Formats: sequence, structure tokens, C-alpha cells
Amino acid sequence: MTLPLLLQKLYPSGLLNVGVSALIASFISIMPGNVAAFNTVWTFDIYQSHIKRNASEKHYLNVSKATAVVGILLNLILDLENIVVIFFSFQYQEKWAMGGTHDGERRYY
Repeated sequence: MTLPLLLQKLYPSGLLNVGVSALIASFISIMPGNVAAFNTVWTFDIYQSHIKRNASEKHYLNVSKATAVVGILLNLILDLENIVVIFFSFQYQEKWAMGGTHDGERRYY
């Protein structure tokens, strides 16, 4: 919660776009790695080794696809706070672009 507070209090309107873009980019870049790691660990290290041995490759592929969907949903749920922060940052962006701040002050840079 430190970075959104920094964006709200200290960033001028030009840097706000850069800050919000950085938040979105960090969320987008982290998500595929988390999903791929979850998918690999579940399918090959847990499911194939301990739950269902000697199944066909097609079966493991289907399990892998289902695990990827579950991983994406879990990642979205666990990162919901970041998604909400990014959404509300866009609400401040319009007001700041006009020269005002979230508390009604006007800043001149």
C-alpha cells in the first residue's frame, strides 16, 4: 500500500501515468510466472508422482490445462488488492491531469 499512497500524495500529473503504468506492468509480468510455476509443480511434481501414475500424456495435458485455469483464478483472487489499487489510481488520474489533487488542492509544477 506504500506505492499507491506515494502516487496519490507526491506524484505530479505527468509522473502519475508512469506510476500507474508501472503498477500494471508489474502485475502483468508477475502473473504468467506464478501460473507456470503452479502448473508445473502441481501437474508433474504432485499429480503425476503421487496421485495418478502411469496415465497417458493426453491425460496429463488436460490436467495441466485445468491447472492453468485454476492458477489464473487463484492469482487474480490473491492479487485482488493490487487490481483494486490500480483501478482507483485511474480515478485519481483524471483529476490530477486537470491540475488538482485527491484532496482538492491545486499544485503548480
